[in-house]
Amino acid sequence: MQTCALTGKPFEITAEDLVFYEKMGVLPPTLCPEERARRRMAWSNQRNLYHRTCDGTGKKIISNISSDKPLKVYDVNFWYSDKWDQLGSGRDFDFSRPFFEQFGELLLQAPIPSLFRSPGFDENSEYTNHAGKNKNCYLIFDSDQCHDVYYSQSVNACRDISDCFRAGNCELSYQLIDCMKCYGSAFLQDCDNCSESFFLKNCIGCQNCFGCINLRNKKYYFFNKPLSKEVYEKTLRELGKEQFSKLSHIQNHFFDWAKQFPQKFMMGVNNEDVIGNYLSHCKNAEYCFDSRNLWDCKYIQQGFEDAKNCMDCSEVGDGAELLYECNGVGYGAQNNCFVSNALSKVNNSTYSFHIPFSSDLFGCVGLHHQQYCILNKRYSKDEYFALKTKIIEHMKKAGEWGEFFPISLSPFGYNETVAQDYFPMTKEEIMKRGWKGKDEEESAKYEGPKVQIPSTIGETQDSICDQILECEQCAKNYRIAKPELKFYRKMNLPVPHSCPKCRHLARMKLRNPRKLYHRNCGNCGTGIETTYAPERPEKVLCEKCYEQALI
Repeated sequence: MQTCALTGKPFEITAEDLVFYEKMGVLPPTLCPEERARRRMAWSNQRNLYHRTCDGTGKKIISNISSDKPLKVYDVNFWYSDKWDQLGSGRDFDFSRPFFEQFGELLLQAPIPSLFRSPGFDENSEYTNHAGKNKNCYLIFDSDQCHDVYYSQSVNACRDISDCFRAGNCELSYQLIDCMKCYGSAFLQDCDNCSESFFLKNCIGCQNCFGCINLRNKKYYFFNKPLSKEVYEKTLRELGKEQFSKLSHIQNHFFDWAKQFPQKFMMGVNNEDVIGNYLSHCKNAEYCFDSRNLWDCKYIQQGFEDAKNCMDCSEVGDGAELLYECNGVGYGAQNNCFVSNALSKVNNSTYSFHIPFSSDLFGCVGLHHQQYCILNKRYSKDEYFALKTKIIEHMKKAGEWGEFFPISLSPFGYNETVAQDYFPMTKEEIMKRGWKGKDEEESAKYEGPKVQIPSTIGETQDSICDQILECEQCAKNYRIAKPELKFYRKMNLPVPHSCPKCRHLARMKLRNPRKLYHRNCGNCGTGIETTYAPERPEKVLCEKCYEQALI
């Protein structure tokens, strides 16, 4: 067992881990897996967008880097153009100084793109980040190939949905969490192929169901009891779910009621030899979460399609292979270590940030379609490999080699990043560790009359889109966009009484943490690794016992 250099907690490095480290040419880690994941995620701001000025053109732009950050930020379209000198910030390596110190200085000088997405693939979707190939989308993140989607994260190939997290191939739906192929539904979690339903959890193939748990291929069920079509429809009409207060009451009742039902120890399908949660079509994947099609991987979060022989990575995939300590890397990426925000065919690169379509880069920032560069300075092939070898030896002596970028160098405040979602910290805790936090920006104070938010969508006038609303959770202001109002009318749902951020936080609270605990199956006593902590009230079952308990 090893001891985490930051927390003092023990963690394991196996013989198989050592073989992988040797293959990648790195030293074993000094931090435990949880702290390694936190450190990577602290270099990824997906959800927070700001107005600022492009340092290349002087135009007003939207960026995930706020204007108070002392970085050079170019509009993403301008950054990908040939209208500026990518290598203008290049510099020699100074062997009298630490590598990370020099990298931090380069980070302040080299222009980086305003958003993490490729231009030319989106239509009317300016307010998106970590996203691509979207049309008519607003404030969606980590999402691709969506049409008319709002306030959502990690959704793919969806149409006409809002306020969803990790949904795929869904349509005309609201408040989905970890759902696939659902239609005309709202407030579903861990559901697949369900339609015209409200308040379901762990249901598959259900139609016209309300308030149900653990159902398979059912129709006209109300709180797990079968009804005739006529009685079901009459019961729903009498609920008055179109009123905000009654809808909120139903939601709270459903959350409490759901706790009495057995839960499967992990969510996953078609897996072989896996440990983790929300895994599908994976083989030999240990301590992995929210991923699909992983082969021979370990400590992966959000592996998206076909990642092989990768370890300690977040948001990687689509043909990625031989990656170590990478964040936001994929689409054919091969043989990279300590690389962040570099989708699209990045190969054989190390310690670099924002380097799409590049290979053989070391310590570079803000380059695309480049090769054989160190600290943004280009070398011949032989010069590159000779200097790279010397720098690695220099980093080993300084204790830097084998560690991801320090959080203290991140261009983002910790509480702006994905790390805050999965490893939340208070401002005081962030400062105690010597990291940066981001104070919320003060917008122009609204001094008009307080708007009484309508209880039903039928009472809601078009004029609400011109009004400033106050969040009932945090008291911050928010607005209702015209396409959003149109969506609520389609769904016959009241407009939300809380801001997008509070709605996102509420969804995140409904998901289990990316942390495993050892428990015993509540029926047969078999040992299981699960994200349900031992003190939680739910009865947690192994896969065999769970399948037997289904209705």
